[in-house]
Amino acid sequence: MLYAPENCNPPLNKWEDICKGSMIDAHAWIVFEDGTIMDYAYEEYNLIKKLNGCEGDLQYREFDDDLQKKCFNWSMKYWKPIANTPLPKQFYKFGNCIINVWECYKDIMRNPEWIDIKLAKPKIVFGSLGFKKINSQEIWWEYG
Repeated sequence: MLYAPENCNPPLNKWEDICKGSMIDAHAWIVFEDGTIMDYAYEEYNLIKKLNGCEGDLQYREFDDDLQKKCFNWSMKYWKPIANTPLPKQFYKFGNCIINVWECYKDIMRNPEWIDIKLAKPKIVFGSLGFKKINSQEIWWEYG
């Protein structure tokens, strides 16, 4: 039997709840000027949906400007030292969305063939990621 909590958890909105030293409880993705979202489809999402009685598309909630800046600065501190280090394949398969989003952003910016993507003004966004509860309008906020 799968566990589906009755009450959904609220998304985080305080830095002290989000930052855990060298870890943060947040999600990162790329959004374009027209609102299109570019994000990885991690294998664990299907399991998270089953365990929490959820279905459907991913749900995104951007952090406010202050938290965006704090997450960006945090990611520069902890991501930059490994930026040019080859990462094991599991980093791209499960979690580590912040490393993956930076790698994707770097690829967009340095690839001359992706001029159309650059013109769409990609931006790294930090926030909460969740899933809609089955037969409900509530969101299970898994990250952030």
